[in-house]
Amino acid sequence: MTRPLLPWAEAAGEVAAELDVPFVDLYSASVAFHNKIGSGESEKFSPKEGDITHFNEVGANAIADLVIEELRRIDSPLVSYLNDGD
Repeated sequence: MTRPLLPWAEAAGEVAAELDVPFVDLYSASVAFHNKIGSGESEKFSPKEGDITHFNEVGANAIADLVIEELRRIDSPLVSYLNDGD
């Protein structure tokens, strides 16, 4: 499988490291998540067949959950703005 977004994800991580700022590695988190649930389930997150970049509402909610998990993992100050159940 090609990973068309990987160069951009790597570049974003490099910039974050250079600037010494927290980095949410959503690329790695989402790849791990989709590998875990499998391609059949992953296809339910796409607005159209073959689109592995964009999300429908179900996919957007799943990715938002990944962002929240990553913010908690890196102990971001943004976590204080999150409500349980959101």
